[in-house]
Amino acid sequence: MTVRLVLSLVGVRRPDSQPRPFSCRVLALVIGLTNLALVGLSCSHLFQFSSWLPDAEGAPAVGAAAPDFTLVDQHGKAVALSSLRGQQTVLVFYRGFW
Repeated sequence: MTVRLVLSLVGVRRPDSQPRPFSCRVLALVIGLTNLALVGLSCSHLFQFSSWLPDAEGAPAVGAAAPDFTLVDQHGKAVALSSLRGQQTVLVFYRGFW
């Protein structure tokens, strides 16, 4: 969405100071308003449809200790969460519904 807005602003702005014909100004306004409406629609859908996701059953509560699990790192070595105890560790969980 941010890219859409930035490209719209860059597209309707001219680097030189020559005046534009009236038709170009109208077209730039229409394109800009259309992109703004699309950004608003995208944000609306994002928040509306994310509320329809089912609750995460069995998920730990916020602030509770994470259950121990083992995953493979980028070098193919298995790393258990319990082996990181005492170290500063950031866990990022993505709630997906696919």
